[in-house]
Amino acid sequence: MAGRILIVDANAEQRRHLKERLLDSFYLVDSLNAPEDPLLMARARHVDLVFIAIDGLNAGGYDAIARLRGAVRTFGIPIIAVISGPYIRGKAAHALVMGADDVIEGSLSEAEMQARVKVLIRMKRMQDELRLREDTARGLGLAPTKMPAACGRHSVLLLGCGERQPDRLTAQLTGCNGLDVTLVSESAEALESCRFDPGTLVLIRPDCTAAVAEGLQLIASLRSAPETRYTPVVMVVSPNHVGMALHGLDVGACDFVFDTVDIDELHARLIAHHRRFSLSDRLRADLTNGLEMAVTDPLTRLYNRRYAAAHMPRLMARSRAAGRPFTVMLLDIDNFKQVNDCHGHAVGDAVLVEAARRLTGAVRAVDLVTRFGGEEFLIALPDTSQTEAAKVAERVRREIAGEPMRGTGASGNALALNITVSVGLAEVGDGEQDAAFDTAFSRADHAMYRAKQRGRNCVSLFSAAA
Repeated sequence: MAGRILIVDANAEQRRHLKERLLDSFYLVDSLNAPEDPLLMARARHVDLVFIAIDGLNAGGYDAIARLRGAVRTFGIPIIAVISGPYIRGKAAHALVMGADDVIEGSLSEAEMQARVKVLIRMKRMQDELRLREDTARGLGLAPTKMPAACGRHSVLLLGCGERQPDRLTAQLTGCNGLDVTLVSESAEALESCRFDPGTLVLIRPDCTAAVAEGLQLIASLRSAPETRYTPVVMVVSPNHVGMALHGLDVGACDFVFDTVDIDELHARLIAHHRRFSLSDRLRADLTNGLEMAVTDPLTRLYNRRYAAAHMPRLMARSRAAGRPFTVMLLDIDNFKQVNDCHGHAVGDAVLVEAARRLTGAVRAVDLVTRFGGEEFLIALPDTSQTEAAKVAERVRREIAGEPMRGTGASGNALALNITVSVGLAEVGDGEQDAAFDTAFSRADHAMYRAKQRGRNCVSLFSAAA
């Protein structure tokens, strides 16, 4: 997940060392030697993440964080504050309160630093996608409505305490202003609570091997359900369990802290995660309110063909500008006419709704899933090569075919329909800067019909030779 990163640090040696580490991971890195640099705001607008050092040489670091967070063009850009020097205690919490998304104190292992960077860039990409969709809405003449400001209190679920008495950290957390803390011992209870309130902050404190597995499964369950996909999750682990915490980030956690963390810092981290959740939630709500009637398919609740035709060229242009691949996936439900003819259109509609649900759950949040017409679905896969998309397509195919779709026939009889899809893929490569959406769609359509000819229920990749 390469991206653009800006480093702001007055210490030349520290700046050089961090830049080399990031370059080794193929990030594009820019740097400034002072937070007061007048180029800060302009440079930050074009990156995916900003590192700002806070030590004796960077007295203006806090102010720089506040300025980035307060400007319209930069308020959604993730910021990592790098804390060093004497009197570290308290600096992390203050940086988070000023608007930082994460804090690094002292030196980090390469694995931990890369994991934290990837999590924040992943969040930034999702917000970029939401903003791009909002731009498309405006281009269609629709003005999304703004939601009211978020409530000042935040619900927190603390999972993993079992039957133990609340310890120091739990007791301190319960006493934090603005937090309503609930202790739960079962992941099923936590999952149900998050479905009711997706903005709940979840803290997972695994205290044994079984609890680790349960915590990771809860993260995976939250990320796989559309209503809880963005729920903030933070793991609280001992310093000896960094590997487990990194696994949690890979599964979908937003952050992790050690159980020795200062309570003020933990409180500030939770507020920072809720701030980012609220931003994404508001963007999603804007889109839902502004686009639902005009560009949403009323049956499946997916975007329709009108929206896809307007938005996908924007996605393609962004991928071309960043030098990243872009793949179009087109799929068609096999023998769908027989479903309607044999069981009626009500059953056919139910199949379309269930197919849309499975499709959405099988791809990333940044992927655009649309009902393109009839029983055809179109999925845009930004930053994805055709080879990578083939793995996604196979996952989608298995998800549709894996379990029968159940329903009720016209006579009230129970139905279990084995539904399959034929999938076509086409990538717009680096050498095709002028390739239009119509071209990409035509290629995916050609590949899909090849899948039909091969016997259906399979994936076919576009090939010019074919």
